[in-house]
Amino acid sequence: MKNKKIVQIHWIGRFGNRMFQYAFGCTYSKMYGVHYYMPSEWEGSKLFEPFENCSIIDDPTLRLEVNQTLEALDTDSYRESAIERYNKKTNDNIIRLELNYNNKNLGETNTYFQSLHMMYDPMIFKNVFKNSSIKNNIFNFNSNVKNSKLYKFLSQIKKTYVVAHIRRGDIACENYVGAHSVVSLESYDKAYEKFGFNKLDVLIVSDDQILHNAYTKLNIPPELLDMDEIKKDIWFYPIGQTFIDNESFFNFFVDFLILYFAKVIFRSNSSFSWWASYLSDAEIYSPVLKKKPVSKQNSNYIQNCEFIKGNHKHFMGTVEDGYGYDIVFGDDNNNENNDNNDNNDNDAKDIKNIPNLTTVSEPKFMKKFLDLNKEWKIWTDENIKRGCAVQTIKNILIEQGFSINNANDLLFQDK
Repeated sequence: MKNKKIVQIHWIGRFGNRMFQYAFGCTYSKMYGVHYYMPSEWEGSKLFEPFENCSIIDDPTLRLEVNQTLEALDTDSYRESAIERYNKKTNDNIIRLELNYNNKNLGETNTYFQSLHMMYDPMIFKNVFKNSSIKNNIFNFNSNVKNSKLYKFLSQIKKTYVVAHIRRGDIACENYVGAHSVVSLESYDKAYEKFGFNKLDVLIVSDDQILHNAYTKLNIPPELLDMDEIKKDIWFYPIGQTFIDNESFFNFFVDFLILYFAKVIFRSNSSFSWWASYLSDAEIYSPVLKKKPVSKQNSNYIQNCEFIKGNHKHFMGTVEDGYGYDIVFGDDNNNENNDNNDNNDNDAKDIKNIPNLTTVSEPKFMKKFLDLNKEWKIWTDENIKRGCAVQTIKNILIEQGFSINNANDLLFQDK
């Protein structure tokens, strides 16, 4: 492998999650002038134009070891030991990229990662992900997709319909274990009414086939849909979803394109829905998730929630849950992010002298930014003494990139 590189040694999750990992590898490559190595092909290899500085790990032993699926070998520690063995064999020195809100060695040019942290971290959203790079250079559909009859059919009716993506599947099962909530159907109905749409005019895309009606309402010709294959869910690691053909591509892709070409999207709390919305030119409405009750923290939970305009609200949960930071890439002002004020108390304007660290160059900026330094501590203490609301101060610290734990340390640690 090349001397300057970032090596991804594990895929985490399915298509939407993988888009975050791939976007991170590609933007890191572009930002720091390194080659991006993936553990394997993925669904995007069949859908998007290839990124010029990206390829699959070319050492066969390392590639084999990091893609193991046996339970005893499918662990972070085993994959890290595979890197150690590779380093010893080749006299290389690939080091781990620390992605844990500190990002203390961001900018390393011979590094590896096996994390999904780029899906949550506001510092990565702001300083690594760049809107124009991702939309224009990384996720361009390839000629096979654009020449497909399905793509051409949907492109001809672009911006003529309103669609809601309603996620069900695993998170709707009573025995579900995880962080996601189920957004109630009542929440969608209230959102349609709130924003002036007739429920009967809204198409539904969902992994619940009882709810799904978009194929029929759009009058998609049956010959463009291999329904027998679309209904299947054949997935295996590391490649991901099974490829169907150069019309349907994958069982999820028809739904992705329906969202992509819509005029209006009421999106769900899923990375799949977030990416389809982000790449589209649609008007987007998103659910604002609330913190799960303590008794439901890691289990099935249906919640009623409000929808707001924009795609920036995180699809996983709230800031209090640890991953609810708004998703705004770089200096992207086209994400309807003006709704951010719903996170601030009325006295936010009274906060005094927020430290200006944004003029520091990027690698040093991120280290200094999240360090519990004296300047931030002095600022925190000063505004507490002035009687500013603690929650307002905490919200500002989190908006500025501090983790919840670090913000609490600044607010409550002894001097």
